[in-house]
Amino acid sequence: MSTFYNYFTEQVKRNGLTIFCGAGISLDSGFPLANQLVEKLFFEVGITPEENSTFLKAKLPFESIAAVFAELSGSLEFLSIYKKGIPNFNHYLIAELASQGYIKTIVTTNFDTLIEQAFEKCGLNDKDVQVYADEQQFHKINWSNGKITLVKIHGTINQKRKMAVTLKKVANAQLSNGRKAVIDHLTSLKQPVLFLGYSFSDKFDISVHLRLAEKKMADVYTVWHNTKRAAPRVMNIHLRTSYPFAGFNRAMQISVDTGIFMREIADRLLSDRILSPAITRFHWEKPVESWFENQRSKHPEMCDAVAARLLYLTGCFPLSEERSQAALKKSVSISKRFDQLRNLGIVWKELGDYDRALEYLTQAHDLSKTLSDKKMRASVLNNISYTYGSKKAYDQAETYVKQALKLAGKIRNKELLAIAYNNQGILLGATTRYKAALTSFKRSLQLIDRVGLIQWKPRTINNQGIATRLLGDPAKALTMHQDALTLAESLGFNDEILLARENMGRAYLALSDFRNAINETKKACRIAKKSSKQDSYRKCLRLMSEIHARQGNHTKSRYYRRRAAFRKA
Repeated sequence: MSTFYNYFTEQVKRNGLTIFCGAGISLDSGFPLANQLVEKLFFEVGITPEENSTFLKAKLPFESIAAVFAELSGSLEFLSIYKKGIPNFNHYLIAELASQGYIKTIVTTNFDTLIEQAFEKCGLNDKDVQVYADEQQFHKINWSNGKITLVKIHGTINQKRKMAVTLKKVANAQLSNGRKAVIDHLTSLKQPVLFLGYSFSDKFDISVHLRLAEKKMADVYTVWHNTKRAAPRVMNIHLRTSYPFAGFNRAMQISVDTGIFMREIADRLLSDRILSPAITRFHWEKPVESWFENQRSKHPEMCDAVAARLLYLTGCFPLSEERSQAALKKSVSISKRFDQLRNLGIVWKELGDYDRALEYLTQAHDLSKTLSDKKMRASVLNNISYTYGSKKAYDQAETYVKQALKLAGKIRNKELLAIAYNNQGILLGATTRYKAALTSFKRSLQLIDRVGLIQWKPRTINNQGIATRLLGDPAKALTMHQDALTLAESLGFNDEILLARENMGRAYLALSDFRNAINETKKACRIAKKSSKQDSYRKCLRLMSEIHARQGNHTKSRYYRRRAAFRKA
């Protein structure tokens, strides 16, 4: 037991320590863990057992859920519980280690101010500590001025408006250059980084930044809270795909009771005893209940609207449609009706009923004119164009995408422009205008990188690769699909992984590399079958048939063609 602690603390004495902490460190201060707060929010919304089962499978990150509540209610007051509480042993230990020079950098996803309060109790003030909670300032941090740096990477409860903006970006999978700069700094340090009270449950944020970090020099330790373990169990995890630490020098998971871990560290690094207040509890449920009561009277549609949006995000479109219809009936304001009409249009598009989708989207478009909201109008124009494209009504689709581009350009909305250029590229490619399509995809990717719309990047690169192959350059297309695959795997986007592997198979086929064409297409088949994507599965089987036909193996070609005709995924 003492061997690991002695090794770890000696490393800290030699090189210092950087802390990255999450909600787990504030549990003993009475705050709920993210999943506990989510359970309460879902209960108040009236989530059904069937809906809850869908959410559990999807593993939506807390930030996405909080952002949906904030957007559809126009309020973050349900997070005001984080104004309460008092620091616990974990906060005081971090503050004391910082005051004695062991820690210079702390990064936290927590909204509360308990670390700052612990700093004050330990005699640290503005001369000693610099606190950053606005991501617009993250890339300007002076890391070398000798001060202790606290970065609140998702914002602070004291700046709720800015926090709402950050949460929305996290929920929309927007990787900000500011957050990237913070993670790049952490991973470039030649000192251990300790992840404490953090679950790595986010899909589009910290984990992605860690995977994509340019330098990975730090030794990483993650404390995995286990109340049944007094002695630490240490496992090497830098090769495990469930963690974002591939390429790091060393990454270890320490399974142990967090309280015991922290006290062992304190005993070895600090000569004096530190503040150790009793575990506190407060009824955080009461403020949440009061907030919901207030919201229900102001926004009767909110609960159904929230459920509809979350169900859409998890891909459960039939249930999302039901909740959206209920929200539409309760919506009083024009903007709320717009939200539900647009959601219904998007849902019916996903369900394959394009005419019904266009019916709802057209109504939403008409309402956006009434509201004189150009951003709303540009977004629904993109939706209408995309739906016409899915219907293969390319003339109408192009008309609407041009309107979307013009309007998004007028209001200088880079996010909507990126989406519109990507949509335009798809339409140009569908009508065999591949050079023009590549120009649109290039413009989209430039804006995607500028805005940080990471969720759009793998699909756009794949689309770029398809157009490049069809222009007669399969080798260059293959490189593009490999880039898309790497990014999609880091994000865990199975649809984009499937698309990349299928098109890598097509590129290899165009290069007459039949062995690799078969290998990649087999992988695509397995992904499609596992995710029950019948159309994609049949498409991959048809590709297998084509590859074998090109090889002259007509028996196997007929076998895969028959499977494509009759087999379900």
